[in-house]
Amino acid sequence: MPMLFLKAGVANLNGGRLEIPAQSALPLIEKMGRNNRIAYFDPVKEAAALVELTGGPGRKGTGFPVSPVKTYRMSAEIIETLFCRHPAFTFEKTFLNRLVRLNDTRELPAIGLYFSWDGDSLGLTYTDPLNLLYERTVFSRRDLAYLADEIIGTLNDINNELRTNPDPDYSRIFEPLHRAASALPLPFTSDISFRKIDAYYEPDAGGNYPFFPLEILFPECFIRNLIPGERRSFLKKNRSFTLVYSQELTYAMKETAELIDYLRASYKLESYPENTFREYQDELAAANYFHYNGHGEIRDGRGCLLFDGRWSDRLPHVKNMRLAVLNCCQTGFTPQGMVENLLASGAHYVIASPFDIPDNTAYSFLKFYRCFSPENPELSYIISSLIDPKLSSFFRLFTNYIRKV
Repeated sequence: MPMLFLKAGVANLNGGRLEIPAQSALPLIEKMGRNNRIAYFDPVKEAAALVELTGGPGRKGTGFPVSPVKTYRMSAEIIETLFCRHPAFTFEKTFLNRLVRLNDTRELPAIGLYFSWDGDSLGLTYTDPLNLLYERTVFSRRDLAYLADEIIGTLNDINNELRTNPDPDYSRIFEPLHRAASALPLPFTSDISFRKIDAYYEPDAGGNYPFFPLEILFPECFIRNLIPGERRSFLKKNRSFTLVYSQELTYAMKETAELIDYLRASYKLESYPENTFREYQDELAAANYFHYNGHGEIRDGRGCLLFDGRWSDRLPHVKNMRLAVLNCCQTGFTPQGMVENLLASGAHYVIASPFDIPDNTAYSFLKFYRCFSPENPELSYIISSLIDPKLSSFFRLFTNYIRKV
């Protein structure tokens, strides 16, 4: 059953009354009914209060009697990110429980997975400071090839179904991939939830990275895929947003139009069809955020985007980019190519998918941008994944780290 989520200011909780300022009263009152439960978030007090309406509005029509149900501790950062664009949302009740779990586990140390090559062997070191775990396993190329073939074969089966089925049962199609990845001899199980997992990847001598679908193996964890590199400081200038889209894809045209309409009030927007974008690539020098809706592909082991009939594994002129979103096929299968080059050019975060994303099953990033905090793309990704798990199932979050493993 839906629940109304409110930020302090759009409504004010005073003792046993929920007072709604006149300017926001009508749209909120339409969502409220007798005995409805409301989650009220106050970033100053760092708290979330669950209350229950016990009656209708007072004579002025903007005050409701409520009774307290429960109060939760909630960080100001989570509250500000959740409500960064809208002061009121309707979510399912279970979302409040997920937010509470997120808040409770955010300060816990991350589980570390370190993937590094040593000649023909891949070493996997896992650490969990919370449980004082430190173990290392080494895969020979033969063992790794067997595991990789099984994972990649399963990945191809998923992609084939996605191409033909516009509304698949995602839990069913991901289950074989989950089983294949479960062959990893990890000292913890896939039952863990709401923990941070930092997956550090080192390439082999040929620049190739191993692929492990940790987002599928641990669907309720918060996973960052880290590759070696440097991170430049981010200069907050003008919140410039560049969108590039394919005119061949119905979803790309539709989503780009929706994003332009949704973001135009908050960002300096530039949008280009991909078949003309080469003429305007120097615009990326000023872009803080980049969103691509178009064709992607792994070509010669490198993630590439299609521009004007030609495949490219890099974008020039990237100088002050906070986030790049690649809503296209396969580019998140490996950091090699577009992901790695964006991060090397100074982008702080890249969101990309290892899967094929056919036009009729493409993910709508409008959901993501509804809770998008420009200052904290990573937390925005986490909260959006709690709202819609399809985001983290289909897309991986990449960033980089300075030190070597």
